[in-house]
Amino acid sequence: MSKKILLPSLAFMGIRKNSSTYIPYLAACVFSVFAYFVFDSILYNDIMKQLPRASYALVLMRLGLILLGLILVPFLFYTNSFLVKRRGKELGLYSILGLEKKHIGVMMALETLYIYVFVMTIGILTGMVFAKLVFLLLLNMAGLPIDAVFTLQWKAVGGSAVFFGFISVLNLAVNLFQVGRTNPANLMGKSRKGEKEQKGLWIFAVLGVLALLAGYYFSFSAELDSLIFFKFFGAILLVVIGTYFLFTWGSIAILRILRANKKFYYRKENFITLSGMYGRMRKSAASLVNICIFSTMVIITLLCTSSLYAGTEGIMKTAYPYTLQLQFGELTDTKKVEEGLINLVTECGGKVDTLISYRHLDTTLNQEEEQFSIHSEIERRYALEGKYQVQFIPLEDYNALQGTTYELKPDEVMVYSTGSDYGYERIKIENKEYWVKEELNDSLLRRKSKGDVFTKEYYIILPDMKELTSYIGMWEEQARQIQSDICIEVTGDKTAIEAFIQEASVMVGSREDFIGLANGYAGRLEIQSMDGSLLFIGIFFGLVFMMCMLLIMYYKQITEGFEDKNNFDIMQQVGMSDREVRSTIKKQVFMVFFIPLAGAILHTAAGLPMIIKLMGAIRLFDVPLLLWCSAAVVVAFGFVYLGSYLITARAYYRIVHSVQ
Repeated sequence: MSKKILLPSLAFMGIRKNSSTYIPYLAACVFSVFAYFVFDSILYNDIMKQLPRASYALVLMRLGLILLGLILVPFLFYTNSFLVKRRGKELGLYSILGLEKKHIGVMMALETLYIYVFVMTIGILTGMVFAKLVFLLLLNMAGLPIDAVFTLQWKAVGGSAVFFGFISVLNLAVNLFQVGRTNPANLMGKSRKGEKEQKGLWIFAVLGVLALLAGYYFSFSAELDSLIFFKFFGAILLVVIGTYFLFTWGSIAILRILRANKKFYYRKENFITLSGMYGRMRKSAASLVNICIFSTMVIITLLCTSSLYAGTEGIMKTAYPYTLQLQFGELTDTKKVEEGLINLVTECGGKVDTLISYRHLDTTLNQEEEQFSIHSEIERRYALEGKYQVQFIPLEDYNALQGTTYELKPDEVMVYSTGSDYGYERIKIENKEYWVKEELNDSLLRRKSKGDVFTKEYYIILPDMKELTSYIGMWEEQARQIQSDICIEVTGDKTAIEAFIQEASVMVGSREDFIGLANGYAGRLEIQSMDGSLLFIGIFFGLVFMMCMLLIMYYKQITEGFEDKNNFDIMQQVGMSDREVRSTIKKQVFMVFFIPLAGAILHTAAGLPMIIKLMGAIRLFDVPLLLWCSAAVVVAFGFVYLGSYLITARAYYRIVHSVQ
């Protein structure tokens, strides 16, 4: 048979005969193409540039596409190495039977071409069918108009083809390099070749512990400041390094300690188990590290997305407590304006949920413990650190808006912080000093979120209007006047609320004392757009991480299945019963596969303090909600992991079944 006919035939047969390893790889590639194509299609769609509030979604989708590429390149490169390792004996046999290395190279190039054409065809076709549905899902989550027209973007097809063409060429180049530098004997034995034991075992084990502890320390000591994201990525890097070192060298070090205990080691049940575990950990450390890391990514991604979904309403109300906030100079006809707004709400078809009004004087001050002043004597690393918006409100106005009957002496005030508690018995405003009669825990002014650092504000309730007036002109750098605010929360459908905001803007806009307004309804929609886009991307990446974990788990089971098939024979030949052999290997496999799950849960628990701070950056300060979501996700993932293990274990037991 001519090589022109033989090589394409061998390339096709090589994929078909190794279907148990190629089918999961092809499925993962198809899903990767689908995900990349969908992201690219949404980014190239012109309608995204025309929709209101779509800028957040576009930015996040661009970042998501970059991150997706950074994940898929090493993952598909890594899984490709499994395929080559499993086919080492087959490729060596081809060489012994007379095929030259260049012919094997041509055959591997054809295999790569077949796989590329197949996954691109199926992935793109699947993307074309479901891209519009996914696009509408994004619009719905982001609160964008869902009547937008989605069109197929051929640029996305080209971009996906180039990206996965690069991955295919990279994998092929590495495969050809490996085949070119080995002889047939090495290829025949490569499928059974495990990870080489490294020198400096204890050094790397200790470094792994130190790296892991350093990553955990970053998490527990993290503060919600401008460096939080740098610390987050630094902690991730340290945890990955620590996990790799501990799985690769730390596990071997522990097993060596157990083997050194002769009374423990030379028991029948321990001898076989420890020897098998020693071999498995040497050969499978890299796979276990990847399973652990991807499991952690799945848990954290699902934790963040589920808590974001459950907490979006709270985030919006924390950032924008009222539908509309109107600012005036000191009003003399407050009741008249309030009545006009109430009538407008009714005319537009809405209902008034809450309406408050109060006078205030506001400024921005530096806080140094009990002292608030315009100038700071402490040199700060960041311009905004220690600076807070402060509003002074007369007691009569506060009692009126809250419906309370508080009383204050001339040297007393009440303090309300929207973030962490003030916490001092006295307060000094420049050269004025007061006793803090009470620190308020809640108020209609704004929600309190103790973890809020970036948008924290202080409201200081002064004894009377005279005391408030004494602050006018105190700070020349910040010329201030007494203002009157009217805040109104309106319920109803979107049309009614938007109509009210428009009519209210016209009504108050002609007044000479009108200063401005804060459209809380529009602000909430922007938050919904950003958080919805994050939720969409989180769901996608959760699926990608899950796919990566399952594929690595499956290939590990396949690899160990072929290795244990030979181990069965050896152990039975030395006198162990079939029942004892099966029990020992099941115990080893179970222990090895649930070590990564334990590591993932530990990483998640250690990372929770930093996750809580990161969610605070998008104004999700509900810590109990985050803890409940964490517990629910860990339990759900545990069941998924167990199910995945049982399903992939079937392939393992099918391989070793023939030794009965």
